[in-house]
Amino acid sequence: METDKRHLYVWLVILVAIIDVIFALIFISHDGFELDTLVPQVVVSILASLFVIVIPVLISESKSKWKNFFGYGISILLLLLTLYFVYDVFYLCGSRLGVSTIDCKVFGGMFIIISALLTIFFTIFYTLGIYARKLNKKFILSVMWIEIALLIGIIISLCIPSLNY
Repeated sequence: METDKRHLYVWLVILVAIIDVIFALIFISHDGFELDTLVPQVVVSILASLFVIVIPVLISESKSKWKNFFGYGISILLLLLTLYFVYDVFYLCGSRLGVSTIDCKVFGGMFIIISALLTIFFTIFYTLGIYARKLNKKFILSVMWIEIALLIGIIISLCIPSLNY
């Protein structure tokens, strides 16, 4: 009888997702592979990946009865953080810090987008961690191949300079 490798496949999907995040952040920054900007980008992307990708999967693996409380509870807290940023940007923007309203709305908008994406990805990876172990291994492998295709697309666009402009 063949051993069940779904657990291994889930962690392979997580590893490829972390590599996708690293290359996507490098691609978004438009700085390329310069060492002075590459090291902070990689550090930030690894820390973000740990919070958004690895921790939800570790929570979903736990045998605790509080697993759903922590998994979806953290997502709800992140959603509340997003709602606070919306309130802060549109009603309190710059009043406490002496920052211009335009700068405050730009940075506030970035925080809104980032916290909304964190909420969405945390919830997706927590749910994926729960249900991927119960589904067919072909599903997990198809998710991994989709991530690899995205990674190849990012690498190709980084290597071809005409696409970056």
